[in-house]
Amino acid sequence: QLRFALAVINSLEIRCELAKHVEFTAGFLSRLGTVATDAVSYVVENQFLAHHIEIRLADNLAGLGAATPIRVRAANLNIAKNVESDDILGSIEPSDYVNKQVEITGDIELLYEDTTFKSLFLAGTPRAMRIDIRNPGVVLETGVNPQLRIELARVQFPEWTRAGALNDIVSQSLSFKALYSLADAQAIRVILTNTQATY
Repeated sequence: QLRFALAVINSLEIRCELAKHVEFTAGFLSRLGTVATDAVSYVVENQFLAHHIEIRLADNLAGLGAATPIRVRAANLNIAKNVESDDILGSIEPSDYVNKQVEITGDIELLYEDTTFKSLFLAGTPRAMRIDIRNPGVVLETGVNPQLRIELARVQFPEWTRAGALNDIVSQSLSFKALYSLADAQAIRVILTNTQATY
């Protein structure tokens, strides 16, 4: 067993694909590990599948609750904190890890049924986005379902592509970048619902 002091998550990628579990990859930075003795405890994990995901777009955060989920075939969300180590004289280990500019990007894939998303790309129209990952098949002690809700206050779409060969179903991919919203005083809000009281 090892303990790693000053550990920080530098990057987080969440992948949502058809017929798969929701998956994530996290990148960490920390000091060197030191030997430790810990009592290991295990908890029941609640798994999230592709059909547990809903994605909504609205003009602003207030409109997300009433927005209709869009018909997405795949989605990815990437959060990069661009952490830099604070290296100092007299030590081979950093004294701290400092966040620089946080980058929040992602992409979604849909069937190409109309020009709605192409128009968002061409016009540079910002939207608020909500990614809801909720397992309705599990009821927690508090009477609610395990859930991970990610809200992006202001999202722009810098890239749009269409794909589909002859006799194929035509699809479209839309990349997005989350920006800070002055009106909402935030860029991203993440709400996790489970039975863990504190971390």
